[in-house]
Amino acid sequence: MPPKVQFFTWLAWRNRIRTSVFLQRIGVLHSSASTLCVFCNAELETVNLMLVSCSFAWKVWFAMRYWWDVVAALPESVE
Repeated sequence: MPPKVQFFTWLAWRNRIRTSVFLQRIGVLHSSASTLCVFCNAELETVNLMLVSCSFAWKVWFAMRYWWDVVAALPESVE
């Protein structure tokens, strides 16, 4: 994998991707700012939601699997 992809994967595994929940926790976003997912607007924006369980993420993963002609199950979490 390219170094940037490796680094992003490592960040996801360490739960350090800059989601709105993370930014609010470290004080970058105000406590009244919305932390809902920007794609589905239904749940809190976390690493697992954005990369695995969001309905938009599922559609992207499904399209990529179809494009690559790969049959595989998606994990339930980033770990």
